[in-house]
Amino acid sequence: MTTAFVLSGGANLGAAQVGMLTAVAEAGVRPDLVVGTSVGALNRAWVAAGAPLEDLGAVWRSYGARQCSPRVRSSDSSDSSTSPGAPII
Repeated sequence: MTTAFVLSGGANLGAAQVGMLTAVAEAGVRPDLVVGTSVGALNRAWVAAGAPLEDLGAVWRSYGARQCSPRVRSSDSSDSSTSPGAPII
C-alpha cells in the first residue's frame, strides 16, 4: 500500500499542516509520496528534505496572523497580531 500526504494551499493552513504532519509522524506513519500546492508545497519541500518538523513549527510560529493572511484584523490597537510569536489563527 502507498501512503500519500496531499498538502493544500491556503496561508494559515500551512501552520495547521505542521500539526498534522507531527501527529502522523508520532504515530509512525511515513509517506511514500508528498505533494503540495502553494503553502503546502513549501511544507512538502521541508518534509521531502527530511528536516525536523519542530523547526518547521518554529518557522510558522515566527509569523504573525496578519503576515499569513492579510484579512486577519488585530483585536486591539497595539496590533500584536503582527509581532513575532503571535498566535496563528
